[in-house]
Amino acid sequence: MTFVIIDPRHPPLAVDLPDFEKGKGVGVYRFDAKLRPVRVCSDLRILAATRDAQSNAWGRVLAWTDLDGRRHQRVTPMDYLSGNAGKLTDSLLRGGVVIEPGEELSVAEYVRFPRPSGRALTVDRIGWHRDSFILPDRVFHPEFAPFGQEEVVYAGPAEPHCFEVRGTVEDWKEHVGRLCSGNSRLTLSVSCALAAPTLPLLQEESGGFHLHSRTSVGKTTTGIVGGSTSGGGGENGFVETWRATANGIEGSAFAHNNTALFLDEISQLSPDDINDTAYMLANGEGKKRMNADGSLRRRATWRLLFFSNGECTIEEHAASAASNRKIRGGVEVRVLGIPADAGRGMGVFENLHGMATPGEFAERLKSAALNVYGSPLRLWLDYLVNYQESCRELLQGYVDEFVRTNMPNGDHPEEVRRAVRRFAIPAAAGELATDLDITGWRSGEAMKGIGRCFRDWLNSRAGKGSFDSERMVGQVRYFLQTNQSRFQNLSGTVEVDDPTVVNYPSRNMAGYTRGGTYLILTEVFRQDVCRGYRHQQVIDCLKASGYMECGSDRTAKQQRVGGQLRRFYAVKAAILEESGGDGEADGEV
Repeated sequence: MTFVIIDPRHPPLAVDLPDFEKGKGVGVYRFDAKLRPVRVCSDLRILAATRDAQSNAWGRVLAWTDLDGRRHQRVTPMDYLSGNAGKLTDSLLRGGVVIEPGEELSVAEYVRFPRPSGRALTVDRIGWHRDSFILPDRVFHPEFAPFGQEEVVYAGPAEPHCFEVRGTVEDWKEHVGRLCSGNSRLTLSVSCALAAPTLPLLQEESGGFHLHSRTSVGKTTTGIVGGSTSGGGGENGFVETWRATANGIEGSAFAHNNTALFLDEISQLSPDDINDTAYMLANGEGKKRMNADGSLRRRATWRLLFFSNGECTIEEHAASAASNRKIRGGVEVRVLGIPADAGRGMGVFENLHGMATPGEFAERLKSAALNVYGSPLRLWLDYLVNYQESCRELLQGYVDEFVRTNMPNGDHPEEVRRAVRRFAIPAAAGELATDLDITGWRSGEAMKGIGRCFRDWLNSRAGKGSFDSERMVGQVRYFLQTNQSRFQNLSGTVEVDDPTVVNYPSRNMAGYTRGGTYLILTEVFRQDVCRGYRHQQVIDCLKASGYMECGSDRTAKQQRVGGQLRRFYAVKAAILEESGGDGEADGEV
């Protein structure tokens, strides 16, 4: 069967179309047995044959214009043509292709049989691929690509996305970017969107920031403003919600590879899932799954920055679970919690740019961000793709400067060193984007604002040690503070050798006190005091902190009570004299 694309307004002289066909516009026609043209569908072009890097998953690049005049381009798998080709026609009809009644199989034949001379390589996720950067609706190729380098096209799910563009970069700078100046939390949010595509260039890992406050201080607005850098079009612009299953969030992470993921209100995620979900996002890897035939499905992977908010910290949210879960230090260093209140009495804001109230300023910002979006990321990607080496060098210089300027003096745990570098990545991206006239900020704005966020994070930590060490010490402290009645005092007139001293503890007894030491029964220590941690971890932590007395040849100390030698874990009462920052909250189990 022969097909031809005809514009009825200017038909070839050899083709005589009936009058009713001449008003239908450009379309695909076939010729019947009498060589009369029969319209198959509206204008549908076959641009190239496609396959993946393993020369599998063959398909066609199809392009068309819908009735609104909007251009579409999509990779259609060849297996859509099997059977009655229902998958193909369903996909085309949803995209706005007009298929004439009864011509569905003709459309399939039209797509199947031409042998396009062009070839393209397909990728199924956005982000970097070789020297190109893929978005769902556009591929950013280097202007001077190596000779013979094959074109790359996106072949991921044809689903709605928010990488949309409305307005120009100048519009965004005037109505959104300019108002972020002087506001550290807004600067961080916008810079995260710019920093995410630079992670592979700088060989940095995924991670996140979490803005928390119990009052309505502009947290959601901050996310909407940052998201407008990348796109918009959703109810909250580019921002998604934590209200999803772990599998749903995994899908969102995959769909935001090498870009920023903005998530609103962490309380909507089940507290039981917070540990696993935070680790999954930051580690950049989804679950292993099986195909229907029992073979192993390729695991979803990504590298991104995510920016979250909520009324509580991640630790508080995890503790609200029925199982009373705790956040490990590994999660806290991957998701850095920042107090939303910037300390100026205006919530997240520090500079209202002449507006009367924080509420008025927030409304103006939110309205602007929901109406002008997406163009800064596109211009930024153009620079990154075409000047990768110079951008990498400039970014690394800004990262080194931020670390040198903001790293506190003295010895600090690994968590602090990793955190200062995490903040340095958006600071560097924000500064370079400012140099390229993308943000509308003054030089140094990103370094200053994000440096303030880092210091607020540092000051909000429970202590100066590692996260897990602080929490283990705090948990022991909390147990002793709240269980004083469970300890029998051996000091004073009572002799430890006196048989009248209780030799077998009562049912709820935790141990004894003598002088400045708590003698904790071994099983109580392991089961109650150390709940949620390996007891040897807690012992090592207490020993390193100088809070545990040990026997000569073993950790547990022998003490004569009621005429018998018994073994206890001996914790110094000096542990109660340390405030430990959040002390009581850290010890909840």
